[in-house]
Amino acid sequence: MLKPLLILVGVSVALLLTSHWSSLTLLIETWNSWPEYEYGYMVPIISIWLIWQRREFIKINGSWLGLGVVLLGALISLSGQLAMAPAIVQYAFVIIIFGFALSLTGWEGFNKIAAPLFLLFFMVPLPTSLHIALSNDLQWLSSELGVSFLHAVSVPAYLDGNVIDLGVFKLQVVEACNGLRYLLPITTLSFICGFMFQGSFWIRGIIALSGIPLAILMNGFRLGVTGIMVNGWGVSMAEGFMHDFQGWAVYVVSLAILILEIVLINWFIGNGKSLAESLQFEIEDKKIPTNQPVTRIPKPALAAIVPLLFLTLASNAIGNNATQVERKSFAEFPMIQNNWHGQPGTSLTESSLDVLGLDDYLLANFTDGQGQPINLYAAYYKVQKIGKAIHTPKTCLPSNGWTMTDLKRIEFTVDNDSQTIPVNRAVLTKDGQTQLIYYWFQQAGRSLASPLLAKWHLFKDSVTRGRGDSALVRLVIPVSNMEALDSSDMRLQKLVNIIYPHLNGYIPD
Repeated sequence: MLKPLLILVGVSVALLLTSHWSSLTLLIETWNSWPEYEYGYMVPIISIWLIWQRREFIKINGSWLGLGVVLLGALISLSGQLAMAPAIVQYAFVIIIFGFALSLTGWEGFNKIAAPLFLLFFMVPLPTSLHIALSNDLQWLSSELGVSFLHAVSVPAYLDGNVIDLGVFKLQVVEACNGLRYLLPITTLSFICGFMFQGSFWIRGIIALSGIPLAILMNGFRLGVTGIMVNGWGVSMAEGFMHDFQGWAVYVVSLAILILEIVLINWFIGNGKSLAESLQFEIEDKKIPTNQPVTRIPKPALAAIVPLLFLTLASNAIGNNATQVERKSFAEFPMIQNNWHGQPGTSLTESSLDVLGLDDYLLANFTDGQGQPINLYAAYYKVQKIGKAIHTPKTCLPSNGWTMTDLKRIEFTVDNDSQTIPVNRAVLTKDGQTQLIYYWFQQAGRSLASPLLAKWHLFKDSVTRGRGDSALVRLVIPVSNMEALDSSDMRLQKLVNIIYPHLNGYIPD
C-alpha cells in the first residue's frame, strides 16, 4: 500500500504546485529581493525536517474535515487569484497543505505535525498594506528606543522625525532599519524554540511569542549602539561592514537570549532538565505505535484530488478567456490639452517593464507655462494576473526611498462632465525633495481610490463579465516648499479636469 500512497501524495503535490505556480514564483522573487524575507528559504526546509523527525508517530487514518479544509483553501486561492492578491493565494497554499495532511493522517496523526505545518505561514510575506503600516510604526518605535538608550548612557541626542541628531552627526533611521527584517526571522526562531520545548502549552506559547518584543528591543539597542559608535568614531560606523556586522550580531545575541530564557524557565519551574533535554524532537508519548503499516488509502485524501484538479484547471483558465476590449494606444494620446503642452518622458527600461508587467503606458510631462511641470503616468493592463498586476505608488515609492506622508483620500468634481471622482493624495519626501502626488485606479468605467475596492471589482468583473483589464493613473508635481502645496493642488486638479475626459478612449469603460 505504500506505493499507491506515494503516488497519491505525488499527484497532489504536482496539482498544488501547478495551480499556485505564479504565486510561488512571486514568493521566491520576494525572498530574493526583500531582505526582510530572505529567511523564507529556510522555513519549508525546517518544517519538512521537523515532520521527518516525527514520521514514526504519524498514523494514516484520514479525516473528512481535511477535505473541507482543502475545499476552503481552494476557494480562498481562486478568489485571491481573481482579485490579484498574491498574499491571499500564498496563505491559501498553506491552508490546502493543512487540509490535505489532515485528510490523509486524521486528527491523531495531524496533531503530531500541526506545529511544523503552521511554521509554513512564516514563509509568506505580509500583505503589502500591512507590511507598510508595520514598517512605518516600527521605524518610529526603533528611533524612540534608540534615542532612549543613548540618553540612558548620557549621550546627547535629539529625535527629529526618524533622524537621530547627535549634534556633529545625524543618523537617519531609514526604512531598512525599521526592525522588520529582525522581527520576522526572530519570531520564526522563537516559534521553533517554543515548539521544540518539552513543557506545558502556556510555557511554550510564552517562548514562541517572546521573539516579538525581543526583536523590537534588540533593534532599538542596535540603533543606540550605532549612535554611540558614530558619536565616537564617525559616520563610517553606520556604513559598510560595520552596519552588516551589527545586523548579524542582532541575530546571534537574540538566539543567545532565547536560549537563556529557556534555561531560566527550566530553573524557575524546577523540572531539572538540561537545555538539550528541553529542546528535543521526540514525542514524549511513547505509547503511540511506531512504524504503523499502511493498509488502505484514506478516502478523504483520495477525494481531495477533485478540488485540487478543479483548482488547477481554473487557475490555468484565469485570464486566458478574458474579454478583449477595444481601445486606443497611449502613443496616440494628445500632447496638447487646452493651454497645457506635454512632452514624452524617458521611456521605461526593459527591466522596469519586466517588473511592472504592463501592456501599455503613458509617461509625459505637462506644463501650462507656469510653475513646475506635472508628470503624468498611466499604466494599462489587458488582464491582471499574479505577478502581472498594478503596482500602487503606496508600495513602489517607499521602496525607492521616498517617504509617503499625509496620505488621504479626496474627491473633486471634473468640470467637463460634473462627475465626482475619488483620488489618493499624498506628500512625498526624499533627501530634501518634496513632491505632491495624485493617483487612482480606472477600470471598467469606474474611478476608484481604494486598492481593496479595486480588487473587489476586479474579482466581480472577472466572474460576471470576463474582464480583467484595469489601469493606474498617477500625477506628480515637485513642490518647492510646504507653503506651495495649495497652489500645487490647484494645478494638479486643473490638469485632471482637462485630461480625465480623454482617458476613456485609452482606458475602456
